[in-house]
Order: sequence, then structure tokens, then C-alpha cells
Amino acid sequence: MEKSVAFSKVYTITENGIKSFYYYIQTEIEPRKNKWDFMVRMYFADNLPIQKQKEIIDVELMRQEDSLEQLLELQKLLEKRMNRFQKFSLETGLKQKEVLIEELRQLKKEIEKNSLSNNKAGIFYAWSSKQLAEVEAKRHAELFY
Repeated sequence: MEKSVAFSKVYTITENGIKSFYYYIQTEIEPRKNKWDFMVRMYFADNLPIQKQKEIIDVELMRQEDSLEQLLELQKLLEKRMNRFQKFSLETGLKQKEVLIEELRQLKKEIEKNSLSNNKAGIFYAWSSKQLAEVEAKRHAELFY
């Protein structure tokens, strides 16, 4: 099978890219993008110091709990006037928030329990750019070939 020309170039992460990424995962989560921004940070959170991991979770927990409280108030106010689709949407949102809050609480407990024995912070500084480039090249090859 012939390789596609469109996917034949291999890209690697640069030193500046590593620094930018490490900076990004430690910055404040933007409110409008918080769900997906938060999830990306969680995916890479093992690269952060434990205190920063807990801080990110605490901030998200607070946001989600506030949002859940607002949705519950909205539900009380509009319950009798909502059609079935509006009720479905609101109830689904409530359930998603409740599950996320519970999962965040469990994750925080795990982090606190394991914080003394396992902190992998600094992986981006420990690896050379050549090692990161090799990992990125392999990942790219797995995705596109």
C-alpha cells in the first residue's frame, strides 16, 4: 500500500513547544472554555506537581458545584413550565454535573492518598527534546499509518 503524500511529513515538538505546553497546563483555565480546557489539563496532569493537580481539581470542583446549584434553582423555578425536551436537557445536565463532581472528589482523594509515594512531576524537563521527538513521531505514525 502506498503512503499518502498528505501524511508523509513527520512533525516533532520543539524546545519552545515543550516550554509553552508546560506553561499552558499550569495557567488559569479560561471560563468560557473550561470543560474541554479542564479535560486536556487532566489528561496531562500527571506532569504537574501534586499541589497544582489538587489546585486545578479544587477550582473545577468549585465551578461545577456552583453551576449545579444554579441549575437546581433554575429547575425549581421553571419545572412546571418546561416542555419534555427542556426537562430532558436540564435533567441530563444535572446528572452530568453530579457525576463529574463525584468523580473529581474521588480523584482528589486518590491524589491525596498517593501523594507521598508517587509524583511524576517534571517529565517534560526530564526528557530530552530528542526523546520527545521520537515519542511524537511514533504517535504520529500510529495515528496516520
